[in-house]
Amino acid sequence: MEDWADDIEVVPTPGSLTSAASGREAVGEFFGDWFRAFGGGVHFEVTEIRAVGDAVILEARHHAKGRSSGIEVADNLFYEYRLQGGKIKRIIFHESWPKALEAVGLSE
Repeated sequence: MEDWADDIEVVPTPGSLTSAASGREAVGEFFGDWFRAFGGGVHFEVTEIRAVGDAVILEARHHAKGRSSGIEVADNLFYEYRLQGGKIKRIIFHESWPKALEAVGLSE
């Protein structure tokens, strides 16, 4: 959290069941709730990363097991990090790698 701006924001994928969060405490709770849902068994593998100006986009393969259900899930998630003053100002989730690329002015 030391790399987060005081007024950091999280913007979920359009149509997501999660809501946006703003401020260090709220964003910490957002990610804490997500991790707790999986009982600590979350693994990330960054498969692609690109930096463009004040943005970094990445694709990560997630593997997790539901705390209550025990169901294992695996999915690729697509993130856009917007930086300001050396801190993460905004984290935006995208529905696909092409959408993340488009958000920072790139294409495949």
